[in-house]
Amino acid sequence: MLRIILSLTFLFTSLFSLEATPKIWKKGVTFLNYLENNNIPQKLYYELDDEDQDTVHMIFAGTKFYELKDSNSTLLHVLIPISEEMQISIKKEEKSYSYDVIDIDYQVYRESLTFKLQYSILYDLKKITGNSKLALEVSAIFNDRIDFRQELRKDDQITIIYDRKVRLGETWGTPSIIAASVEVNKRKKFAFFNEEDASYYDEDAKPLKGMFLKHPISYQRISSRFTSRRLHPIKKIYRPHYGIDYVARYGKPVHSVADGKVVYAGRKGGYGKTVIVQHKNGWRSLYAHMSGYGRGIKRGRTIKQGKTIGFLGNTGLSTGPHLHFSMYKNHRPYNPERIKSIKREGLKGEAKLSYLSIANRYQTSLLEISGSSLEEITRFASLKPKEQDSHKQ
Repeated sequence: MLRIILSLTFLFTSLFSLEATPKIWKKGVTFLNYLENNNIPQKLYYELDDEDQDTVHMIFAGTKFYELKDSNSTLLHVLIPISEEMQISIKKEEKSYSYDVIDIDYQVYRESLTFKLQYSILYDLKKITGNSKLALEVSAIFNDRIDFRQELRKDDQITIIYDRKVRLGETWGTPSIIAASVEVNKRKKFAFFNEEDASYYDEDAKPLKGMFLKHPISYQRISSRFTSRRLHPIKKIYRPHYGIDYVARYGKPVHSVADGKVVYAGRKGGYGKTVIVQHKNGWRSLYAHMSGYGRGIKRGRTIKQGKTIGFLGNTGLSTGPHLHFSMYKNHRPYNPERIKSIKREGLKGEAKLSYLSIANRYQTSLLEISGSSLEEITRFASLKPKEQDSHKQ
């Protein structure tokens, strides 16, 4: 449904010289509520296909969106983000309203930063950059190598090269870490992004992550663990529970725990909306009770570790919003909490040589940056978002 569109700024400043108004999507407001509040016929929603109806469930409370209204408070155009890359566009036509899902227009800047730890990586980076997501990304990359709570000490130095998105003059979305070093016990640990497989490796081309992510979602708590005997909360009978139930905010992104191929995406009985991914060596992962699917997720799709395959929900036999996550090997269930230590293969041959040539350059840059001014953000490149030229102006 992508269409060639004019830039966001042009859309909002050219129509009758009106200005866009930023709004925050309020808790408890549904998409149908929004249509009704703006005198838009609800058939706009009911005439959408299943995939587009799923997209409206990706609008979450607290989302910042932009409205354009005329002097009579009639909605002319609204843009509502549903991810970092895509947004819902509702636009007034001559006699009705149109619905589309289009790209989000943003700029990308490559920046660098070095600092010495004072309190915590989260507190320090947010104080310096105003962006807590940068700290979360660094922590996630080194999660299998460094215990940030136990191992880091005051004055340990952290250096980062990253890409920052800017939308309408504000930092947008999650930054992309290109290279980073973290000092632990006077020794630097490195991480470099490999574009060929979208994964991070160290200076010796060894992967920083195991074959599987520790968790498929950023969760608040685990409500039920893997067990051979559990009292079913709805059926009130004892049954095996071959998985883990993660409780988190409704609509939270769910990620594939490893590279693989989608072998199932659809409703599956009491599991509700479900995705099953086939991995190497006979492993399969299952994600259930979701509210919707990640864009482009369908049977036969090859995906990378960390890909958003859906969103936490409450479909099927479920007592509340949560993600049911299971792991199988050759159709036999395994406790996900006991298989996270399986190692991932490192790069070999030409792939390793190609990676090392780039990693060595970034390692040199990190060492140079670590000797520069502390807590000073340096912008040294302005980049175009990937594929921007094909459908953005």
